[in-house]
Amino acid sequence: MKSLISSSSFWLFLTFYHNAIVSVSSETVTWTGCGNFGDTAAELTVGKGSALCLQVGNSLNWVDGANYLRLSFTPEVDQYSRFHVQNSYTDLIRSTANAPFSQRNLTVSVSSQTKISFLRQYYDVVNDLVYPHLTAIVDVSSGNVRGVTWDDGCMFCSSNECTPVIYNYEGELQSKGQAGQPVGGCPLTSAECAVDPTLCDLTLYVVWTGTDSDSLTMQSSASRFSMFPKQDLGDRWADSLPEAPSVPGFGNNDENNNGRDM
Repeated sequence: MKSLISSSSFWLFLTFYHNAIVSVSSETVTWTGCGNFGDTAAELTVGKGSALCLQVGNSLNWVDGANYLRLSFTPEVDQYSRFHVQNSYTDLIRSTANAPFSQRNLTVSVSSQTKISFLRQYYDVVNDLVYPHLTAIVDVSSGNVRGVTWDDGCMFCSSNECTPVIYNYEGELQSKGQAGQPVGGCPLTSAECAVDPTLCDLTLYVVWTGTDSDSLTMQSSASRFSMFPKQDLGDRWADSLPEAPSVPGFGNNDENNNGRDM
């Protein structure tokens, strides 16, 4: 595994997987984990780094097989953070040369320790719509991750525009009751993305809730978008936040399609 970018606050890497079959379900997920979680030293502590993984797949149904890539970064625990994948809208969606992701339904999930979220649709190929507003909530108890959920994405549009975008790994669209969390997202059209493609890039916001290894109560979940009035969201979406370095664009070369490490 090659590290793309290193800094005092964040590390990240990018791996492409070819034709991976994922054995997971909506409730019990077989997952090898994200980061070093095998000892008590890896318990989450406020102010220290903890690995998070963002998976991007080319299908709504991962159980039957999906090509996917995984990006990993290490924000500080309980710091409201943003992870921007540079040029991802152009490289994954608009580039016809970047198979197997171009012209496919794209879904994302987030994992921490051995817990993984439901799938959230990022690109709807049938209607040519992007759902870019991604906020993951990491739920922690005494330093151990209990789960990863998605924040309400309906804050960025009217109620009649908001669309369910949460799926289990068999490709079944989930209701709020089934998923136990908000399931809506606000779409942007290709015309809107063309004006400013960065608005449609993969951009993950992360907040934390619960208690760390020292029993400190985490505070950052109060900063998530759903906690603020809609009229304030435009400025908050554009505001500078503590942020991982942007990942270089995926590009349109053959290495992207052969399951090789970058």
